[in-house]
Amino acid sequence: MRVVVDTNIIIAGLYSRRGASFQIIEAAIKNRLEYAISPLIALEYIGKIEDKVEDGLLDLPVQYDLRIVKAFIQNGIQIQRPFLNRPNLPDNSDDKILECAIAGQCNTIITFNVRDFPKNILDQYELVAHTPGEFIKSGGLK
Repeated sequence: MRVVVDTNIIIAGLYSRRGASFQIIEAAIKNRLEYAISPLIALEYIGKIEDKVEDGLLDLPVQYDLRIVKAFIQNGIQIQRPFLNRPNLPDNSDDKILECAIAGQCNTIITFNVRDFPKNILDQYELVAHTPGEFIKSGGLK
């Protein structure tokens, strides 16, 4: 099983080490989760972390958070040229997540915004969207 991890999961995992989001990050870094990542997604991860630190919402030094994300980025399957489809998702900023999932031959998108990935669009690509908790309960981690 191969996944794409939405930015909101990374941010949530950095907020708390107790939740399912952190378990996803930890599994990815320890090579217990196969996932795809593109340069656009990596840039979004970094930008959002920097924003959260600047706004005082993440209390760890930005260098610490970025080290975790760097390890996450390096361990993923690199998708350099995502399939440019522009499927008109409800939130256009999620298009890069779907494009990476398609190009990376993923079967799951892990996100808190499941409603932003309509089933009728995901079905075209044999994809599903799950929250971190749903993904873990389904046995998605090795």
